[in-house]
This record gives sequence, structure tokens and C-alpha cells, in this order.
Amino acid sequence: MVSNTSEFAQHTYTYNNRGLVDRWNVSYLNGYLKMEYNKEGRLVKSRYYSGGALVNTIVFFYENNRVVKETWYAGDTKQKEDKIFYSYNKNGMVWKSRSFIGDYGSIYKYTPDGGSVNEWYFYVGGKLNYEQHYTYLKKILLTTKTEIIPRFSLIRILTRL
Repeated sequence: MVSNTSEFAQHTYTYNNRGLVDRWNVSYLNGYLKMEYNKEGRLVKSRYYSGGALVNTIVFFYENNRVVKETWYAGDTKQKEDKIFYSYNKNGMVWKSRSFIGDYGSIYKYTPDGGSVNEWYFYVGGKLNYEQHYTYLKKILLTTKTEIIPRFSLIRILTRL
């Protein structure tokens, strides 16, 4: 995928020589996220730039090959602005993400085969703020959603504006 449009923004992507997302441009934010990977190809850090300035550095933490937490720092400092925690279902898919600092979170429901998100619920202050339902035809997404790692990071950016 090189671009998609959601109700939030136009998204474009560039990839590195390993086929991993290198840069995720987000029009609404006048900015982009620059990805950093380790030698195994695991996303370890992302930097969010807006208007040419570094706004946040996002560090990803793993347990058993799963992202369990991402921590957002102001610019390139150690000042924490947010932490997002992930929970997994019995099939090993993220079913919940939660920020206690920002008081928001998401719940994800999957297609019967467990392979694709078909419902997304976004809560702020414990109240449902937004939801999306997806329709697939032969594994092609017909409605829009950013399906890219870090797929939850855009939520964090949108809720802080």
C-alpha cells in the first residue's frame, strides 16, 4: 500500500529496502512518522515530526515477540508524555490498547477467521467516542482504516490535538 485516505487524513507510505515502512506521511498533522527497526526487522522506535520539528519519539517494548507497550517522549527527551499498553486475545491478536495517562483506549474485534479487524471501538474517559466497522471482499478492505504498524500511534496523535 502506498496511500490511503481516512476521515482523518491522507496517508502515504514509503518503504525501505527490506519492504518495511520507512516513512508514514499524515496530511492532517502536517507531518510524518519515521520508523526505526532492529536487525530482525522489528519496529523499535518511531519519531513523529510536524512542520519539520521533532514532536515525539515513540519507543516500542516487546515480550514474546509481541508489542506490549509504547512510550511517547517529548521530542528527543526522556520526558514521558504517554504510555500505551496492549492486550492480546487467545489467537495472539491485539484486542485492546489503553493509555492510562491520556485516558483513552481501543477495542478490536476480528473476522470469524481471526485474520482481519472488522470492528474498532475508540473510548475516551471510558465513553465510546468513535467506532468503525469494516467490510472485506476477497481480503480487500472496502472501507478505510490505517492498517500499518504502528497502527495505534495515529490514535495517540489525534487525541492530543
